[in-house]
Amino acid sequence: MMKTPGAVLLLLLWLVACVGAADQCLPQVTAELREMSRLLEQQRVEFTNAKAALEKKIQETQTQKDAPVAFSASFDMREDLHIGPFNQDTTLVFNYTFTNVGNHYNTSTGVFTAPVCGVYQFHYHVFASGVKGTGANLERNGHHVVSAYNHLAPDGHDVNTSQTVSIELREGDKVCLRLERGWWVAAYTAHQTTFSGQLLFEAKQLPSGLHPPLDCVQPQ
Repeated sequence: MMKTPGAVLLLLLWLVACVGAADQCLPQVTAELREMSRLLEQQRVEFTNAKAALEKKIQETQTQKDAPVAFSASFDMREDLHIGPFNQDTTLVFNYTFTNVGNHYNTSTGVFTAPVCGVYQFHYHVFASGVKGTGANLERNGHHVVSAYNHLAPDGHDVNTSQTVSIELREGDKVCLRLERGWWVAAYTAHQTTFSGQLLFEAKQLPSGLHPPLDCVQPQ
C-alpha cells in the first residue's frame, strides 16, 4: 500500500523549525533528509508497480474481450462405425476438433460454453446409413432449439441432413447436440458428421421477439 505524504510534510515542517539552530540540527537534518529521500523513492516504486499492474490488467481484459471464439468438431475414429441408436436421448460427444479457438468446446462432454454474452451461429451436418433414421437436436441449457432429421431410405442408401441457426447466449450458457432416441449417426474416418459454432458479435443487451430482452446478467 502506498504511504500518505503526511510523513514527508512533517519532515519539512521540522526542517523549517531547525533553521534557527542549524549547528545543533545539522546531523539530524542530514539523517531526516536521507529518510525523506528513502520515503519518496519507496513511494515512487510503489506507484510505478501499481501503474504497471493496472496497465497489465487492462491489457488482459481487452485481449480477452477481443479474442475470437470458434470451433469445428467431428469424431476421432480409426474405423467406420455408427453411434446409436439408443433407448434415450444422448449427447453427441465430438472428440476431434479441426479448430477450437479459446477452447470453449469440451471434447470430453460435447458441450460448448459461451464465454461472453452475444449472438452465436451454429451449424451441424449429420451423415448415416439409411437403414435407420438420422439427425440431431441442438439444445441450449437443456432446452430444444432446432432439429435436423432424415428418415430411413427404402433402398438403404446413405442419407444426410444439416441445420444452421443463430441464437442469443449469455456468458456461461451451454449448447450441445443431442441424438434423439432411436436415431443414429455415422462416425466415419472421413468426418462426414460435424458440429461447428462461432461468436458473431458481443452485446450487452439482445432484444428478441421470442423472449424478453437478454440483459446478459446471469440469474443468481
